[in-house]
Amino acid sequence: MHSVATACSLGKLQGCGCTPLLRETPEPSPQDTWEWGGCKHELEFGERFSRDFLDSRESPRDIQARMRIHNNRVGRQAVTENIKRRCKCHGTSGSCQFKTCWHVTPDFRTVSTLLREKLQRAVFVNSRNKNSGAFHPRLNKKRLARELVYFEKSPDFCERDPVVDSPGTQGRVCNKTSQQMDNCASLCCGRGHNILMQTRQERCNCRFHWCCYVMCEECRVTQWVNVCK
Repeated sequence: MHSVATACSLGKLQGCGCTPLLRETPEPSPQDTWEWGGCKHELEFGERFSRDFLDSRESPRDIQARMRIHNNRVGRQAVTENIKRRCKCHGTSGSCQFKTCWHVTPDFRTVSTLLREKLQRAVFVNSRNKNSGAFHPRLNKKRLARELVYFEKSPDFCERDPVVDSPGTQGRVCNKTSQQMDNCASLCCGRGHNILMQTRQERCNCRFHWCCYVMCEECRVTQWVNVCK
C-alpha cells in the first residue's frame, strides 16, 4: 500500500496519478495562514490495490485466511493513520507569510516500527471452530480491530524438533558482543554458552599467476569461539 500510493502520486504508475484533494477536506478558516493544495498521495488507490491483491485470494471460511485478512487491514491502518502534513512557504524574501499544505504517506520506518510494536503484543485468538473461521478473542472487538492476531503458537526453535525440521541452537556459534539476533543471550535461548578453542584449515597467502590461476597455501587458524550450550 505504501509503495503503490507513493508511486501513484509521483506519476510512476499508469491508471492513477496526482488527483485533487477530497472535497470533504476541511477548508482553512480566515484566521489560518495556510490552505490545502498540491497533490495528495494516493492512499485510497494504494489501499484498494493492496486489498484487491492480497485479500481477494482468501477464503473467508478458513481461519488462516481470516487471520491474514485481519492483519492486512491492521497493516493498512498503520499507513493511513500516520499520514503527514507537508507545507511549502510563500512570501517575499523567503518569508513564510502564507503556506500551502498537502498530505503525504508517512516515512516507511515509522510504519515498520509501529507494526513491530504490534507484533510484540499480538493477540491470541481461540480457534475452536477452524471450519467457520470464527475468532474468539480475549479482547473486545474495538481493541482487537487495531491489533495483529494469531491463532497458534510458533514452534520452539531453541530445541531440536525433527517434526518441524528444526535443528535447535545447541552447538551454534554466537557473538557475545553483538547487538543483533546472533548475540549469545538471544541465540542460546537463555541456556548460556561455552568458550571453546577452535582450529580450522583455510586458504591463505593466495597469489595470482599469469595466466590465469590462483595458488594458495593451507593455513591453520586457531581462535576462541562462543558456542551455545
